[in-house]
Amino acid sequence: MMTIVFISIMITLSVVYFILSQYFIGHVLLLGAYLILVLLSSITYMLLVKHQNASLIRRLNDLFDKIDYKPDYTDNELSSLEQKLYTLIKSHKAITEQIEREKEQMNSLISDVAHQVKTPLSNIIMYTDLMLENKSTDDDKPEKIRMQAEKLRFLIDALIKISRCEKGLITGNLKIYQHNIKELLTRAVSDILPASRQKNITIYTNCDPKLTAFFDMKWTSEAIYNILDNAVKYSNANSIINIKTTPYEFFVRIDITDSGMGIPENEQADIWKRFYRGKLVNTENGVGIGLYLTKEILTSQHGYIEVASKPGKGSTFSVYLPRTQI
Repeated sequence: MMTIVFISIMITLSVVYFILSQYFIGHVLLLGAYLILVLLSSITYMLLVKHQNASLIRRLNDLFDKIDYKPDYTDNELSSLEQKLYTLIKSHKAITEQIEREKEQMNSLISDVAHQVKTPLSNIIMYTDLMLENKSTDDDKPEKIRMQAEKLRFLIDALIKISRCEKGLITGNLKIYQHNIKELLTRAVSDILPASRQKNITIYTNCDPKLTAFFDMKWTSEAIYNILDNAVKYSNANSIINIKTTPYEFFVRIDITDSGMGIPENEQADIWKRFYRGKLVNTENGVGIGLYLTKEILTSQHGYIEVASKPGKGSTFSVYLPRTQI
C-alpha cells in the first residue's frame, strides 16, 4: 500500500513539473523545487519503510518468542498472517511439549522396567550356573537357558544405557579432563580380550605413551569398546585388529581397523542410528545401539567419528578426540 502511494506521488510531481515547465521554460527554481520535493518524498518513503520493517521484525520476534504478545485483530493482510502464524506456533509448541512428555514417560518406563528385570534375571543366571555345576546328564537345556538369559541381560543393559543417554544422564555428567590415550586404549582392549580370545583374534596397538587428549575416561572407554566389540563380532576367527593413533594440531585420531565383512556404502550413514542393523549382520547377536551411543558420547565431548569401509575388505573407524579443552 505504501509503495503504491509513493509511486502515485512521484507520478503526480512529475506531471505537475512537466505542465509547469511549459510555462516557465528554463526556470532553475522550478527544477530545484521539483528535485527537493522528489528527495523529500523519497526520504520520507524510506523512513516509513524502515519503520514498518522494524515494527514487523519486532512483532514477529514477539510472535515467535510469545513474550507479551497480543495478536492484532485489525482487518488487514499482515494482521491475518500474524494470527495464522500465532495459531501455528501455539499448536506446534503444544505438540512438541506433548511429545517431550511422552518421550520422558517412555524413557522412565524403560529404565524402571529394566532395573526391575535385572534382579530376577541375575537369579536365573545364578541358578542356571548351579544346575550346570551339578548336572549329571548330557542335558543341554541349562546351557541354552543361560545363553538366552545372557542375551536378555545384554539387551536390558543396552536399554538402560540408551535411556540414560536420552535423559542426558550420560552426556550431561561427562567429566572431561586431560587423559592419556594409551591408558584409554588399554582399558578398552582389556574389556574386549575375553571375546577376542574366543575367536583367536589378535589386537595390535600402536600408540605414543605420552599422547594425551581431553575426554571422559569412563564413557570414552565405553565408546572405544563398542567399536572393538563390533570389530570382534563381525570379523572372522584368527584375524587381526589394528589400533593406530595419529596426533594432529587440534585432535588425536584413533584408527581401529578390522578385516571383517565390511559395511556397504549405502548403509554407512545409517549405522549411527538407534537400533539400526545392517543387512549383512542380521544373523549376529546385537540390538544396534553401540555405534549410536559411541557417536553421542564423542560428539558431547567435541569429538567426532568417521568410518571407511568396503564389503569383504573390513572397516576402519576413526575417532577424533580434542587435544585442547573446548
